[in-house]
Amino acid sequence: VIVFAALLPGYILSIFYRSFLSVIAVPVMQDLSIGPREFGVMGSAWFIAFALAQFPVGWALDRIGPRRAVITTMVVGLAGTVLFASASHVTVAAVAMAMIGIGCSPVFMSALYLFARTGDQSRFAFMSSLFIGIGSGGNLAGAAPLAFAAEHYGWRPAMFFVAALFAVATVMAAALVRDPPPVDPAETRQE
Repeated sequence: VIVFAALLPGYILSIFYRSFLSVIAVPVMQDLSIGPREFGVMGSAWFIAFALAQFPVGWALDRIGPRRAVITTMVVGLAGTVLFASASHVTVAAVAMAMIGIGCSPVFMSALYLFARTGDQSRFAFMSSLFIGIGSGGNLAGAAPLAFAAEHYGWRPAMFFVAALFAVATVMAAALVRDPPPVDPAETRQE
């Protein structure tokens, strides 16, 4: 339950950020005076940063624990959410998207790590499936609700609202994520 409370909000936002740009493409492109090519670069920055961050995230989970890995990267992501909402140039927006990708990068793996290290092994598949299932609600939030908010309030206020949600997710992760006991290398070899 603590893993869900700590990391599910961040995971929902991670799923949201995978697809939200297509919903607000027209106003973002008009506001930043960019075409489809620049928009594509901006959108791909999230995925590239997210993928590349998996290497240091994996190392960090094993070496320094999920708590510091999650807090450090989510703070970077939080700064990216604010930067994206206030970006006035496509380069700034692309950097912001990359920062958000870094911020989202440890959330799912940290949840799996904590399920594996702290939970009942026979419930790992159930817990991880439930986490993914509920987290997929981020796709829904990135569709009609975002379209409504962007149409009625503008894409920037909608993104500042999402930044506030990212701040809440970051605080929840910082307050609730705890590192499991260290693994004894001798015990791991025996297993």
